[in-house]
Amino acid sequence: MLQSLRRYAAVMDLAYFAADFIVQPSGRWLFLEADPSGQWAWTNSPDLPVAKAIATVLEEWCEL
Repeated sequence: MLQSLRRYAAVMDLAYFAADFIVQPSGRWLFLEADPSGQWAWTNSPDLPVAKAIATVLEEWCEL
């Protein structure tokens, strides 16, 4: 699944997106949507510095 999501991001030229899923009682994951401006702030931590990664991408984009 991770490879498919990475391919999706590459095709859509996304540096970030939030993927929404439903996990069925059987354990099967069902993809719902990919939101290029999805919420991420609740996951930001020293171990997972999402805000810093987004800031870095924006800085690099501005330098183009």
